[in-house]
Amino acid sequence: MSETLTLSPIDTSLSTVSRIYCGMSKPNGESVTDSDLQSFIDQTLARAFPDGFTIMHADGGWRDLATGHTIREPSAILEVAHGGQDTGRVLDVARAYKSTFGQQAVMVASVPVQTQFV
Repeated sequence: MSETLTLSPIDTSLSTVSRIYCGMSKPNGESVTDSDLQSFIDQTLARAFPDGFTIMHADGGWRDLATGHTIREPSAILEVAHGGQDTGRVLDVARAYKSTFGQQAVMVASVPVQTQFV
């Protein structure tokens, strides 16, 4: 038997969910190690968003503008739900990843969402 949960308007809020798509390959041919990524999460992401975040591992692809080839590589997606006023902190994290690991680009995608804690 399933239970239906009804939430009152006070149980919901409008937020923004941002995803930072981080390639795990470095320009020198080496990879961002699990330890490198964990250190970045601890020192940068967790400090910027101490209330919480989600890390997803994925395989991705992007077009190398210098060669025109599509490059496939492992990726980490760093996801945070935040107030829209925190977009600057999201971009700061993305810029830090780009700089720390020598990436050509780091994609950030943000969408408005309704969040609920049940």
